[in-house]
Amino acid sequence: MDLDVRFEKQDDRLSKGCIEMQSDCRLLGKIDRAFMVKRVIVFSCALIVLSGLSLSCATAPPPAPQADKAVQAQRETQITGELMQELEAQLKFKKEASLSKYLAELETKLMENTPEIRGGSPKIFMIRDQSSEWCNYEVPGPRVYLSIGFLKNVEFENELAAAIALELAHEINRDALTRFNAQMWAISRGGNGVPVKPDKDEKSILDDPFSFVGSILGTKQATPTDDLLPPQPGEKYPTPILFGPNGIFTFSDQMLSNAAKVAVGILYRAGFDSRGLVGFWKKFQDHPENSPFGQETLTKVLEVTRAAVSQFAPLRNPVVRSKAFLSVQKRILSL
Repeated sequence: MDLDVRFEKQDDRLSKGCIEMQSDCRLLGKIDRAFMVKRVIVFSCALIVLSGLSLSCATAPPPAPQADKAVQAQRETQITGELMQELEAQLKFKKEASLSKYLAELETKLMENTPEIRGGSPKIFMIRDQSSEWCNYEVPGPRVYLSIGFLKNVEFENELAAAIALELAHEINRDALTRFNAQMWAISRGGNGVPVKPDKDEKSILDDPFSFVGSILGTKQATPTDDLLPPQPGEKYPTPILFGPNGIFTFSDQMLSNAAKVAVGILYRAGFDSRGLVGFWKKFQDHPENSPFGQETLTKVLEVTRAAVSQFAPLRNPVVRSKAFLSVQKRILSL
């Protein structure tokens, strides 16, 4: 009997031991599973990070270093000189001493009240129209060229100031340089002009054509300014296309709108009635046969101009017609 009791007690202890071992095993299993889950999560996160790094390295190589400032200045001087020579070789000038003096004083007043170009040397010229269109131009410097056909149809001085301010705005926005860059960039790669006509999305294509190409190829490219180095001694850039749909002086609606916003500020700070720019656009709208701008473009820039004018408080005595303008108005009409 005692023997049976002892065996029963041993069986009880063994049973309890097995139960405890099973419990410990279950606990260890839970711990092990939790540990494995954590390891899987950490490993997965590491893979995601590494994949992202490799993808970014594959699709976005570091951009090319920025051109040295001295090289950039040399390059822009070269561009300005060549643009001026090419443009002036195709223009016919009208000289009238008193009018030239008045226009230079008007340009000086606008420039002196514009921080970006204050202190520059005003250079302004009257040019004969080569066609029925009244075309004004600007070459970095700035050098402003005003159409005689336009001048003869100016009624108010703030319209004339607006025409000059718009060309100065193109100078500030570097529009001619941007168009030149895009054109030379295309030619240097075997093309025959700018990548697209300027009625396309200027911001994404012409202002930064390398980003446009990069978006197609899936790679990040350098900018035209970095890529286009100055010519070697004795060399020149290819002859630029100045006029026509792909010409350097054919600006997109976006460029014209941006220039209009800047021009309104130039007029306002110089004390002119900035609504003169509205009158400037309307003059071309009223004379479509003389307008280098399409009617749709004029509608857009008029809307932008009116919105820009509304952002400024009205001036107490804005210049509309000064005594200086009235004294030369008859001379303008007799050009």
